[in-house]
Amino acid sequence: MTASANAYPCPVCGAGADLATGCPGCGRAPDPTAAEVIRLDAEIVALIPQVEQARQAYLGLDSSLRHIRQRRDTLAERVREAAAAARTAALSSVAAVSSASAVSSAGAVSSAGGPVGAVGAPVRPETSTRTVQNVLFVLGGLLVGAAAIVFTVVAWATLGIAGRALILAGLTALALAAPLVARRRGLAATAETFAAIGLLLVVLDGYAAWAVGLFAVDDLPGARYAALVGGASAAVAAGYRRLSGLHAPWFAGLLLVQPVAPLLAYDAGFGAAGWALAFAGLATVNLGMTRG
Repeated sequence: MTASANAYPCPVCGAGADLATGCPGCGRAPDPTAAEVIRLDAEIVALIPQVEQARQAYLGLDSSLRHIRQRRDTLAERVREAAAAARTAALSSVAAVSSASAVSSAGAVSSAGGPVGAVGAPVRPETSTRTVQNVLFVLGGLLVGAAAIVFTVVAWATLGIAGRALILAGLTALALAAPLVARRRGLAATAETFAAIGLLLVVLDGYAAWAVGLFAVDDLPGARYAALVGGASAAVAAGYRRLSGLHAPWFAGLLLVQPVAPLLAYDAGFGAAGWALAFAGLATVNLGMTRG
């Protein structure tokens, strides 16, 4: 260190001290830390102008960068607008040429005695008559199914046993007969819908028989009777599929047969082995139906 670097004010009495001799005022020993503080103060004073100069340089470069980016974005937008205008002009030119060619062709056909209106493509209807028929028939089937469910569950207690059975049997027969007629008329979607509704009514017939105690079926345990209804409905669905050739009865039969074996196992009070056997039998039935 130089002599000026060794000098520092004494932090106790403020007299000029030196790292070699200490403080002559209070006799305090040399204090290197106080001397280092004075040296760092001198470096800070020297660095402040350099930092300010660097800050000014950064501000100038940042301003130049923003200006260049703004200029670039403006020119790029002009390029895009020019390209879009060129594409539009090209398309307009092609359309004009095509229109002129079509008019020339139409004039030639007209002069030759052909109908000018035949040049355009025929107008096709938005929806075919068959599609409208299918939609209306499907909606009608859904309404019939909803009405049957409401009648069975809500209005069941207002009629006698004979009236209930007659009405529900008539609805079931109508719903199962409608798909056969619809399929012969080519209304496949409608036939599938009414087939599903008819098989739903078969299940509701089983519920109705239980509700009125027909043939004393209400004396049977609930699980056993539900299994019998499911099995019988699945058998009806299988036979109806063979009769109608539709796909909905197959899915309905597969769905209806699922709870039969578990319900019978529950009714019989089987243990774990019995439940395993019931589900194994159900899996075998499912496999056979899928292969069929």
